[in-house]
Amino acid sequence: MYSTLSDSQAAIDGMMGPSKKGLRHLQSHIDSSAMKYGLNRLPNELLSRIFLDATSDVESTVALSHVSKRFRSIVNRSPAIWQRIRLSSSWDREQILAIAERSAFRSLKAVIWPQEDDNDKELDSVIAIFSFHFCLEELSIYCLSMEDAEEVRRRLGFLHFPSLQVLVSNNSDVLALQHPQQILEMPSLMPLLHTLDADFLPHSSLAGSLVKLSLDLRQGSLANFLDFLSCTNALRELSIGVRPRTEEAERAVSDHKRVRLPGLVKLSFETREPSMRSTSIVAQKIRCSSLRTLVLRCPSYGARTTGDLPFRGILQSNPSLTELELSAFTSIDLCHIPPHVEVLMLKLRVLSDAVSYFKCSGTVSSHQIRLIRFHGEGNSSVLKDCVNHIRDNLVRSGLNTVQFEFQNCRRCRNGSFDLKDVHRAFTDWYLDLQDSLDR
Repeated sequence: MYSTLSDSQAAIDGMMGPSKKGLRHLQSHIDSSAMKYGLNRLPNELLSRIFLDATSDVESTVALSHVSKRFRSIVNRSPAIWQRIRLSSSWDREQILAIAERSAFRSLKAVIWPQEDDNDKELDSVIAIFSFHFCLEELSIYCLSMEDAEEVRRRLGFLHFPSLQVLVSNNSDVLALQHPQQILEMPSLMPLLHTLDADFLPHSSLAGSLVKLSLDLRQGSLANFLDFLSCTNALRELSIGVRPRTEEAERAVSDHKRVRLPGLVKLSFETREPSMRSTSIVAQKIRCSSLRTLVLRCPSYGARTTGDLPFRGILQSNPSLTELELSAFTSIDLCHIPPHVEVLMLKLRVLSDAVSYFKCSGTVSSHQIRLIRFHGEGNSSVLKDCVNHIRDNLVRSGLNTVQFEFQNCRRCRNGSFDLKDVHRAFTDWYLDLQDSLDR
């Protein structure tokens, strides 16, 4: 596709994010670890596996390829490393082609998120991504207009996605990429599709193959959604985003027959209504005998207590349910949690909220909770206060063997890229490997 390999390398080098100073810092770390742990003596195949574990974006991959001639050779000759990178419509057409070439035109992943800066240039990038429709495994499309979809179809014709397994489509007219008469043939156009994340209700012909489904039901009939669910026979994970509906729409759902999902193991509700009324009505119509994990995310505003849980039917009627995740609750009482739940995850704005929000109003000695996982922001002193407060509550209520985990969001560094993380990732991987070999 390129006249010379240097043309391809030049396109990739143009995506270099880290500074030269940062790159030298990474080189010094790698050189010291190479001497200490003997990384230079590792065969290329093993280093390739380490790099695969350490890189997930284009910046870290390009950075590693600049460390040394040996590293560049290993990275450039390992398609699996490049296949982890998502092609982006924000890149130049040449950069998209270069990454696809390094990926050996297999197992490609892509995200299309049009911006308003240069529509013509970005449309060329979108066309470049869709030109690899035959080898795309994951595709995320955001805000693709009908006009852009028509232009893609005009240049490339009707598209067939024989390898597509995961499709994310939000605020876009992805179905406009196909002729309206061909929508009924979507299963044949995407025969391997098993995961769908969308803000529209797809045609029921897609339901049978889905294993994981996430729908943000911004509009449309909730009764039609239940009809679609009744056509799914392989579904294992379901995530539903519900917005407030009219009383007439709620009555239509109330009259709907119950939907049985015998293979479902994880069910998530993300409600955008303070009362959770519509969400509760939908939940009452779903029956899942194998459910193991239930997730409930509420609006960040308004008071929410576990006494208001609208899903007691699901909570109490599923003895296989062992994991419960609650988000944005302002009062959490263990007495409202079913005794068969073993893992409780609580997402809080800050970890210090656990001190005032978490309580036990009665005896819960029959509960089987073994792990409580908190997610929020806070320092070490806050964590200590949380642990002491919660442990005292549990001991008074009859639970003495519960373990705690705290996940602190501050460690994410706002998602910024740190070159030292690359070194740390594959050095830790190598040390773990050495430990396993010693054992």
